[in-house]
Amino acid sequence: MSESENVGIGRVLREEAAELLGRARMWPGLMLYLFLFAALGALAPWSLGFRFLSQAVVVTYASLSPLFVNTVIVESLAGARAREGLARRSQAGAGRPVLIGKALVATLYGTASALLLLGVGLGVMNWRHWHGSPLLPPTATLASVCALSISLAFFWAGLGALVSLRAASARSAQRTLRLGFLLTMAGLLLAARVLPASWHEFWVVLFTTDALAIHMTWLAPVLVLGGLGLLHLAYARLPAPLNSHADR
Repeated sequence: MSESENVGIGRVLREEAAELLGRARMWPGLMLYLFLFAALGALAPWSLGFRFLSQAVVVTYASLSPLFVNTVIVESLAGARAREGLARRSQAGAGRPVLIGKALVATLYGTASALLLLGVGLGVMNWRHWHGSPLLPPTATLASVCALSISLAFFWAGLGALVSLRAASARSAQRTLRLGFLLTMAGLLLAARVLPASWHEFWVVLFTTDALAIHMTWLAPVLVLGGLGLLHLAYARLPAPLNSHADR
């Protein structure tokens, strides 16, 4: 039985999850993770108080999933050892399930990290301002931000896969993705200041509970389709299966 027949998305998910847990125990990655949770999961909600429940803050936290996707997708595709393994499996005809599996693991990790960060923040805010029952955003808002977080993470995993396979090194890919994320966030903040008043009204409406849920019915599918398109472009950069060379 060939490797392509043995390798499926489920197997890749298990392998990548095990490797991710191993990397998580490494000191530099653990310290960065703890720093983010201390700053955004504890200090920010402590200082914001009840303002942490605002939909703008909740949406912002959910939108941090690409930040966590970056490291996972780059380390699984752009490193020298990762590229060797990916090229070997691609030549055996297993490139597509491997690429999809790696993107799904990065998506799940990014989403889980962003939502866990949001959950810790809500816990800290409630602990400081406890009034007998937990204070949480509306259920519709929580459902919408979950859809936003996972669709954003999947889109960014597709983009990360393409950038990682095009980059000269893992460091170069990481730098490009981080810069892209920061420029995107800065662009959105700048747009809120310089765009016409009609666009300001759009953003205000978007950050209301009902409007967010309605917009997610089209935004989430668009992001997922965009991620699939980026993965297709990334797959085209993998080495062709050896049997395809033999047929030429």
